[in-house]
Amino acid sequence: MAETLKCPNCGAPLDYSGSDPIISCPYCSTSVAVPSNLRAQPTFSSQPHKFTLNGSLDMSDIVQKARRLKQVKDLAISGQSMKAAELYREITGSSQADADAAVQDLQQGRPVMLSGLSGSGLSGAEVVARVQQSFSQPAPQYTPAKIETSTGGARTAGAVIGCFAGFLALSALAAFIFLSAGGLSTFNNLTGISLPSFTFATQELAFGGKGSGPGLFTDVRAITVNPSSGAIFAADYEGGRVQSFDPTGKFIKQWNAGDGTNNSPIVQSMAMDRNGNIFLVSSVKVYQYDANGTLLRTLDLPESAFANSVAVGADGKIIVGCDNDLIVVLTSDGTVDTVIKKPFSGNGGTDELDVRVAVDGTGNIYALGSFNNAVFKFSPQGKFINRFGGEGDNPGEFTAPDAITVDGLGRVYVSDFKGIQVFDSNGRYLDVWDPGGAIFGLAVDDQGKIYATSNRQTIFRFAVKKPDTGN
Repeated sequence: MAETLKCPNCGAPLDYSGSDPIISCPYCSTSVAVPSNLRAQPTFSSQPHKFTLNGSLDMSDIVQKARRLKQVKDLAISGQSMKAAELYREITGSSQADADAAVQDLQQGRPVMLSGLSGSGLSGAEVVARVQQSFSQPAPQYTPAKIETSTGGARTAGAVIGCFAGFLALSALAAFIFLSAGGLSTFNNLTGISLPSFTFATQELAFGGKGSGPGLFTDVRAITVNPSSGAIFAADYEGGRVQSFDPTGKFIKQWNAGDGTNNSPIVQSMAMDRNGNIFLVSSVKVYQYDANGTLLRTLDLPESAFANSVAVGADGKIIVGCDNDLIVVLTSDGTVDTVIKKPFSGNGGTDELDVRVAVDGTGNIYALGSFNNAVFKFSPQGKFINRFGGEGDNPGEFTAPDAITVDGLGRVYVSDFKGIQVFDSNGRYLDVWDPGGAIFGLAVDDQGKIYATSNRQTIFRFAVKKPDTGN
């Protein structure tokens, strides 16, 4: 039966049933947050479940589910078995016993095979080819337009996902399924490549390639840059290898992250402060290094929160996005300054397990939630200001968002399936450009140059438009 709510603006009764976190008042068009207890919740089957994919192949849904399955693996490896099993059940609809068994397999390094393609009419190889093809298509050209705040929100994760019988293993997933099948070709030699131009950005630099040698990467995700000098630091997702480069992309040195107690740390994110200190998050800790890779100190997060990302403000405060719908702000001396609890679910969204953070020059915090497909903006004191985005393929909407950064002009950059989308500080959509492939990490320097890591094991640098000159 539909629940009745009242619009906080005009007082009109609102008939509601469903799972959307935000609805619109039909009388005054006010966006109204629906309390979580009134929204439909996902249901779980007590029977063994097989993944199926019926009808047309929805690439954006596959990418989104693949990303979430990768998070199950991260949680399992970090020892958070209960959270991993809970997320696995939410994604797959499987029983508790099946979820527990899958988590144990992941913790012990065994592949979790996902089967059930018969409904799609496609073989595993054909599905991978379709994914690869979708990433190689030219990006659609969008014109700047004012986009109203989405009222769709995030959908309940109960839909089943078709996966690749006999040859795709969850332990081999990076962030997108096609990487498990070899992915797109990587740049092993970028000398003399043509640098494309985009409506909003011009590519200035590209370097890297697949490999374990200096200047090459196995799975580069995290990136940060010295804001004044332009020196670049990038880390592979697994293994803890951090490499540094000069502003031209020339390799300088490398070191291994962690404190010596973990031989293969997962590097989730990195950020650099104005003094040249690097902050790296892995599991439940924040590591601080100097630019030479010397470990200066280790900071513990409250409530054993599992860190997803880190950003550092101009005032030296350290902002950490955590997987249990939590943002922790530390002072420059490492003490807890502010804890923003339930930044997503407490402000009209759903519980978030993948919180990515960025901070602007005045200390405002931008939190990107891949489950919510939205950006939530907070004041330096943690007060909710607004949200923008929403799930969809239209300009200003997101499909599988991954990284976020803010430049000196307050413009917000978010990577997703379409490429890198740009918004003003209030969330108004400005533009998009597609560097090709999947963008995992974003950073910005004092000159407004944007740096990105790609699934092609490549680091890019872009010069972007200046609003006063149009160049």
